[in-house]
Amino acid sequence: MIDWALGALVITAASFVQGLAGFGIGLVGLAFLPYLMSPATAIVLLTLYAAPFTLGVFIQLRDDFRLSGIRDMLVGTVLGTPIGVWGLAALPASLINRLPSACLVAGGASAPVSCPACWEGRSARRRRRSSSIR
Repeated sequence: MIDWALGALVITAASFVQGLAGFGIGLVGLAFLPYLMSPATAIVLLTLYAAPFTLGVFIQLRDDFRLSGIRDMLVGTVLGTPIGVWGLAALPASLINRLPSACLVAGGASAPVSCPACWEGRSARRRRRSSSIR
């Protein structure tokens, strides 16, 4: 019973993040739910919650949607889904529990390399702020 209450709390927190940011229910939910239930169940459960939330965000932002911008995302989805399904079936649950965290750390660590302009812009803003403070 306590696992379901904790699961509901995790889904509530993940839904709150989704409502604020427009994404993130899967990131937040999958960081904690696999410790309360099997990873396969957690993924299915979050998919059922994420679909209506994402549809709601899409409806609000549909005027800004451009079909040309979805091509790369669609290619990644088509290539990544079979690999993910295979991974769920073939990999042990202990490894699947750790993969979302490892992906987040790897993505964060690669940010300075993949977007150097983002970091250069921060440095310039910091220099301006520090010169105006003196």
